[in-house]
Amino acid sequence: IGLATAFSLLGDQTLYSVLPTYFRELGLLPYHVGLILSMNRWIRLVTNQLAEWLCRRYNPTVLVGLALVLGALVTLSYGLVPAFPIFIGMRFLWGLSWSFIRQVGLMTVVDSSPERHIGRMMGFYTGISRIGSVVGNLVGAMGHDLIGFTLTLLIFSGISLVGVPIGVLSRRRLRQV
Repeated sequence: IGLATAFSLLGDQTLYSVLPTYFRELGLLPYHVGLILSMNRWIRLVTNQLAEWLCRRYNPTVLVGLALVLGALVTLSYGLVPAFPIFIGMRFLWGLSWSFIRQVGLMTVVDSSPERHIGRMMGFYTGISRIGSVVGNLVGAMGHDLIGFTLTLLIFSGISLVGVPIGVLSRRRLRQV
């Protein structure tokens, strides 16, 4: 689940390293960058509660699969339609997606770990998933410089899709605690 989470973060983190310097080429204004980059955090004030509530009522494996697919599609949209209103809408959807990815990721660690190792396993999960943050920032910025914004995000969207079966399989045969 940590690897699936890392793959899902690639496009999101690319925006943090590229938009502050590339906004003019995308037809954005400086304040657009702040709004775009913060939208996913504001929406999570609501969607984190929604994710927790829905995970108690529905199959978390299905929910994380849907969230990972949505996250990959959001990354695809960043590359294909980089316009301010689209970015805002997609960042809203990314916040929703991230709420479920994070909630189910944490649940997976708890559900799959012996109680005496939950702290250690949570550390592994966080460390592995945050590799996606580092790679998204570094490789996303380098990719932008070398092959362009659109192609970088298209590649990251494809990699994010690879994480879908990985995330779903990580929950196989788990009991929900």
